[in-house]
Amino acid sequence: MIVFCSNCETVNLFQRILKGLDFNNVNANKHVKDEEVPQVLFEGNVYKLHGDMDHSDRKTNYKGFDKAEAAVLVCTDVASRGLDFKGVEWIVQYDLSSEVKEYVNRVGRTARIASSG
Repeated sequence: MIVFCSNCETVNLFQRILKGLDFNNVNANKHVKDEEVPQVLFEGNVYKLHGDMDHSDRKTNYKGFDKAEAAVLVCTDVASRGLDFKGVEWIVQYDLSSEVKEYVNRVGRTARIASSG
């Protein structure tokens, strides 16, 4: 999943919030024969990517997200063009872009290299 935000500060905030959540200990339980089985919502890492990051940090987060089996990338429009991530199934646009072209580039992250979006 990629979550697009409008600025670097929002990216930093959302990444800290998501990293701080305990997805393995949620209140939404499944009941199986009178037993409560905790529901795991997400098992993966949360990465961030924006223009105010050091180049080495951007590179590390890019590679980490790209190689992850399950992950969230919180980013600015820096990730909407020119980057190829495999297996992106969800795009969340927390802050909508004011330009149609940017919106299309963001959504296009799911339809990469012979994949449908």
